[in-house]
Amino acid sequence: MNVNQLRYFIAIVENRSFRSASEVLNVSQPALSNSIKTLEELLQVQLFERGKHGVLPTAYGKVLYQFFKSAVQTIERGSREVESMRDGSKGHLNIGAPTGMIDLFLPRIVRRQSIWDKRADDLRESLAHLGFQFRRRFCGVASAVV
Repeated sequence: MNVNQLRYFIAIVENRSFRSASEVLNVSQPALSNSIKTLEELLQVQLFERGKHGVLPTAYGKVLYQFFKSAVQTIERGSREVESMRDGSKGHLNIGAPTGMIDLFLPRIVRRQSIWDKRADDLRESLAHLGFQFRRRFCGVASAVV
């Protein structure tokens, strides 16, 4: 079972048609049908019933739809999180400096870095609050999640 099979299954349920799902996914209808057939063989159940009103999920399909939808959303959230970390817009920042240097230079450094532009206000507020804690607990070694 792979993520594409899950996405294909979800699209068929939501579009109630193999043809419509294949158009939305930009995948050929035979490829979509083969993928669902493989999934049905793997699970050893029929996932869809064809009727007058299109393709409808069986009882098995209805149950799996909820799980597959949740799984794909979780995978996509994880991918976005990793992408944010990779491009530097999210992650963990460790800064070490003598206590006096934190108060004097850290706000200036943060203001100059374009990477912080969209989160600068939040970061400044956090640093102001955390600065006191850093001085007390870490003798000038700062650590903040941004």
